[in-house]
Amino acid sequence: MVFKFRPDISTLSMEFSESALMILYAKLRNSWSRETADKNYRDRWTPENRAWGQCAVTAAVVQDFFGGDVFRVHDKDSKNIHYYNHIEGKDLDLTVEQYGENIPVWAGKPTNANGIMSSFTRKSKRYALLKKGLEQSPNS
Repeated sequence: MVFKFRPDISTLSMEFSESALMILYAKLRNSWSRETADKNYRDRWTPENRAWGQCAVTAAVVQDFFGGDVFRVHDKDSKNIHYYNHIEGKDLDLTVEQYGENIPVWAGKPTNANGIMSSFTRKSKRYALLKKGLEQSPNS
């Protein structure tokens, strides 16, 4: 299966399915790096915890492939922000593994972050690096 990025926000390049999602997830894991992690979390990124600091760019890339929405939540204790996808009525968080067994308790109601994704994340160097890694990743 060859993955292609959507040329714009209104046109999907592939249908959402469990098999397509699993292939994308494997490619993301191979492409995550210290450089694609959020700058505030790079010091704690390790090859053993590849998902650390990857939530915003990952949510943007998943949205590029499958559409849907990106939601933002706040950690009630540390005030950290976390992003995840909402596709076809289901929440999808491909970076939740970064927390191990200590998944934070999210405070308040999730807010739609589609505007943030298009205005900031997709213009970032991290996003470009992650896309490049996916494009260079072998097809599964």
